[in-house]
Amino acid sequence: MLGVLFVCSALLATVLYSAFRVFQEKRATQFLPGWTVLVSPLYPLPMPFTITGIIMQRGWPWLYKHDPFATAGRDVISITSVVPPRSAFYFADAKALYHITTSRATKFPKPIVEFYKPAAAFGPNLIVAEGAEWKRMRRPINPAFGDRTMRFVWETAMGVASGLFDTPEWKGKGEVRIGHVVDITLPMALLVLGIAAFGKQMRWEDDDFVPEGHTLTFESALHTVSTTLLEKFVLPNWAYPLRADWRNIDLAGKELLAYVKEMIHERRSATEKVHGNDLFTGLLAATEIEEDPLRDDELIGNLFILLFAGHETTAHTLAFTFALLALHQDEQEKLFQHIDSNLRALDRAPEWTDMGKFSRCLAVLHETLRMFPAAPELPKSAAEECHVPMDDGSTVFVPAGSIVDVSVIGLHYNPRYWENPHMFKPDRFLAEDWPKDAFIPFSAGMRACIGRRFFETEAIAFLISVVSRYSIKPQDPDVSAEELLKATFSLTLALETDRLCRNAESRSSYGRLMELQQEILWLRSQVKDGGPSYPVMAARYTQSLWLFMILYAVLPANAFFRMLCNQPVIVERADPIVTPGVVSTHLHQVLGGNAFDFGMSLNQSSASSCSTCQATADKSNYWTPTLWFHAQNGSFHRVNQLGGGTIYYLQRYSKPGEKLKAFPPGFRMLAGSMALRSFDPNSLAQRAVTHNCLDYAGTGAAGEWNYFPKHNCPNGVRTQVFFPSCWDGKNIDSADHRSHVAYPDGVDSGTCPKTHPVRLVSIFYEIIWDTNPFKDLWWSPPGGGGQPFVLSNGDPTGYAFHGDFLNGWDIDTLQRAIDTCTNLSGNIQDCPILTLRNDNEMSNCILPPRTEDAINGWVKTLPGCNPVQNGPALAKIVKDCGASSKIISKSQATFLSPAKEWTALGCARDDMAQRALSVRWTPGSMTVDKCVAHCANAGYTFAGLEWASECWCGDSFDGTRIGQYARNTPCEGDGSQLCGGSQRIGVYKKGTVAAPKPPAPTPASTKSIKPTAADRTFASPMNGWYSVGCFKDSVSPRTLRGVAVFTQPKMTPAICARHCSELGFEYAGTEYSTECHCGNELYGSLKLPDAKCNMKCSGDSKSQCGGASAMTVYRKSSKVATSDAARPTKADPAFKSPDTKWDALGCYADNINPRALSGTTMQVNAHLTPKSCLSHCSSLGFAYAGLEYGKECHCDNVVHASTKRAAGECNMKSRLTLVQATSVTALRTYIDIDTHAHALDDTRMILREIFAVTVPRNEYPVTARLASW
Repeated sequence: MLGVLFVCSALLATVLYSAFRVFQEKRATQFLPGWTVLVSPLYPLPMPFTITGIIMQRGWPWLYKHDPFATAGRDVISITSVVPPRSAFYFADAKALYHITTSRATKFPKPIVEFYKPAAAFGPNLIVAEGAEWKRMRRPINPAFGDRTMRFVWETAMGVASGLFDTPEWKGKGEVRIGHVVDITLPMALLVLGIAAFGKQMRWEDDDFVPEGHTLTFESALHTVSTTLLEKFVLPNWAYPLRADWRNIDLAGKELLAYVKEMIHERRSATEKVHGNDLFTGLLAATEIEEDPLRDDELIGNLFILLFAGHETTAHTLAFTFALLALHQDEQEKLFQHIDSNLRALDRAPEWTDMGKFSRCLAVLHETLRMFPAAPELPKSAAEECHVPMDDGSTVFVPAGSIVDVSVIGLHYNPRYWENPHMFKPDRFLAEDWPKDAFIPFSAGMRACIGRRFFETEAIAFLISVVSRYSIKPQDPDVSAEELLKATFSLTLALETDRLCRNAESRSSYGRLMELQQEILWLRSQVKDGGPSYPVMAARYTQSLWLFMILYAVLPANAFFRMLCNQPVIVERADPIVTPGVVSTHLHQVLGGNAFDFGMSLNQSSASSCSTCQATADKSNYWTPTLWFHAQNGSFHRVNQLGGGTIYYLQRYSKPGEKLKAFPPGFRMLAGSMALRSFDPNSLAQRAVTHNCLDYAGTGAAGEWNYFPKHNCPNGVRTQVFFPSCWDGKNIDSADHRSHVAYPDGVDSGTCPKTHPVRLVSIFYEIIWDTNPFKDLWWSPPGGGGQPFVLSNGDPTGYAFHGDFLNGWDIDTLQRAIDTCTNLSGNIQDCPILTLRNDNEMSNCILPPRTEDAINGWVKTLPGCNPVQNGPALAKIVKDCGASSKIISKSQATFLSPAKEWTALGCARDDMAQRALSVRWTPGSMTVDKCVAHCANAGYTFAGLEWASECWCGDSFDGTRIGQYARNTPCEGDGSQLCGGSQRIGVYKKGTVAAPKPPAPTPASTKSIKPTAADRTFASPMNGWYSVGCFKDSVSPRTLRGVAVFTQPKMTPAICARHCSELGFEYAGTEYSTECHCGNELYGSLKLPDAKCNMKCSGDSKSQCGGASAMTVYRKSSKVATSDAARPTKADPAFKSPDTKWDALGCYADNINPRALSGTTMQVNAHLTPKSCLSHCSSLGFAYAGLEYGKECHCDNVVHASTKRAAGECNMKSRLTLVQATSVTALRTYIDIDTHAHALDDTRMILREIFAVTVPRNEYPVTARLASW
């Protein structure tokens, strides 16, 4: 009784003392309006929720914006906390801000220990420095952010953006769809930092070169460090070895530190001074001239802080900007028109000195930062008591030692300064009197962000580059602003992405994880620096750190690893589970080990010598029915798989702490039913099967259904099936192969039934079908479900898709992988338990067919016994396939010829210098039947396959090339077939077998020809060129081989002719609608009928640009029409010649097509002068020379399609920057060319093509939850 009384008394005393301390704190604030809370939002405990006035999360300023101040009726509030007992003042007032940030530094210093100490993790820097130390450090750093560096940042950002547009994912695409907008803004900002800050040459393409002494590339280390700074700040050194991903973080930090130290050593030990415009070089140079230079650790610390601030802030601000522009199409159009008009006025690429002209770009960025500032608050501490003045004329008394926090969000949303603050209105920043004192995204006063110009320079360059070329729109036109602009707060405000958060439960867990990180940042500094109540803080730090690591380890309740199976090991009518030992009723595609057979004992899988799946410990088999296209004439064609299949091993628990079991030896099971033809939404088994229409360009076709899509899917159909994950704990199989397992109540998650209490690891199959090649044959069969595809078991609905699993894992390895591999990325490479097969090992694992069924090309009936049955009743399954389907023994099984009318001749050697067959075709998803059909349709006698994806055709073949060579490369589109190998080609001949004769030597194959007669079928592409007809083209040798192929998404004959003319070539040729080839001779080419060059040009539908292996050829005329060119001779006294041997004629207009001077390839030289250009053209024997854009020199013997302009229009001399008008010089002639004559419509087309960047909604469809990871 006394003990209870003592406890109650102690609790009462604690409550009373706490109440007294809270009263003291509130009295110190003079009882300002605000909140009294249990836990201070400045030092958060891991609270997954907010109860206004009781529990506050750290991100509350963003959640509430100006509302708390409006409620209080004043732009200052106080928050008093019980734990710890302390008050903080929050201001949303411009005058108060000015007072706090412009007072002497010692009056309102940064609370370094409480908030900023973790920023010193990489070394001392400006953020954590104070007083004299801050001034000493700032002095050498400030010059490094000068004009020279900003110019380099601009050029770098422009180059990075241009590099993005040249990547395969963007180049030539009519529309680009992005998984999440930060997928481009983060790498864009990182590349600029790597180049402009660290002076490293980085590209969008991965660089795999690792210098000696390193284990990671610089790019890889920089990427990892920049994306894991929170973990680097939070984790103690002893924790890194505990997890593979933490070890990678630690390794990346050490590697990047080593790289930077090497750079410092190399620059300082260099015998000659290193010149550079990057920030690193500038910092190093500035420190060397100071009396008290930065130490190496200070130099490194400041570089790393720039890495964090520059990368995160720029990337996330640009992400918000693109999202806002996507939502506000009117503002996007205003911005485009502004950029477009400026670019037209400049008539050249914009430079850094032009940045001031793009005022609306800056206004858009400022409005974005007003609404979404990177830092929602600006904490200070009061070193002495003071009175802070307010805009309403009042003052606020602040006791010494108080926290004084400027609410950046509250100030930016304060209607006193900003009309309609919740609206996106960039125009407010174009007014002369916009409230500058109420805008502080970069802090204010002496401690304002030193990198502001760096950010604004690269961000404006990115905006100009993207908006001038692409329109931006959300994937879902009906998406709400609240949904698209959902933000999250960790160290900075960021556009939320659901890549880590798939449901409310996981989002809540991750919210707790982020709050723990924030608390640990503060507690760690308290413990390190002997902060208040050291023993208590040390205990809290240890507790929070362990909670963080436990939560981090336990959180991946939805973790998984994803295993690629790159091709089927066989496509066959075999099913050792349902129909063991006999031919199955329908065709299956089988992934996995090569011990697969018609009948398999329990442990036969372990006999596999290889597998088409990645994990070496896995010899399992996974199989599904095949998909077929059903044509209107009743025939069928098998649909190719894209990339084999993907098997997911998912860690889905019924309850916390539950241990998932690996499959026992010999375990087997089925998912789905082959007889279904209708859907029961209450059936868990039926809900486990779905079909996803893939539409990467966002045309509106995408969706997911339990039935087959009823329209064409541009990127194919992804079929997916979940298997049961609840086991009865006893039986490894059952009579129906289903009863021993069951689904949890959520299909892929949830609680197991009591009859099946053991939770297994979940498996999930994903198969992608290449349905798009059949889009032109699309039809809707009567009663067939509204679409023409059918499963091999006769199902046209998609409801009867099913999967089989036969376990062949090493059980111990699988169990350890389940227990250990909890990385949310799903990367099987991140699982240290598993060793992986390489691509060659998987590709070379293939079994020959064991039945004689026709499964390739067009067939009259589906292989097997089952006719197409529409339903909705259950289909009648025919089980007796008859004696005609006998099994070929393994010893007698061989790979079959592709078609009865074509004969396999064997495998032949091939080489680049002298090809076995002359015409190459690479459409993708290659199969033997596709190649043979292509060559047959083109009228060729021979077909050959090489390198898995190449098809070659020809009319002659040297039979002596055939030998005992191995064709060991499976076809790209069908792993059950072989498509040659390295310099080995599998050859087929149309007709009966006959020893082919070597081709007769043809002089034309080695000699060049020069056709002279004009071909009237094809119009002249431009003055001075004429058509010579249609010619056959092959890869080796090329018809025109003077230069690498030039591809243009809007190709025209004029563009190609101009391109070849500028390069100094006599011939130009167009092919495949988009390709341009140049040369001075036609090699080994035969004249074709003009009808063979029948492809419309991608940029001009009225013109032809070659055909398939057919080239439309044009030749430059030796005679120039008088209407097109002239030889001006009269000197113009308004211009002074740079050389007495040359006369100046005046100012002439230049056009893009044709150029005024186009006699040879233009010479580009950054140090060009008129005199050097004259010398260049004179040495080449040209009569005219000209300078353009300050660094281009053009030559010719005539001036094409140009008119004289007023002298005043050519008023800029050549210099090392781009100019509007240019000086042009000619032998005894001097001409200035004005570039204003460019066609504005053409310029508009160049600047803003018909592309679209899609900024997707943040909500991921449940159907894509696995494939998107």
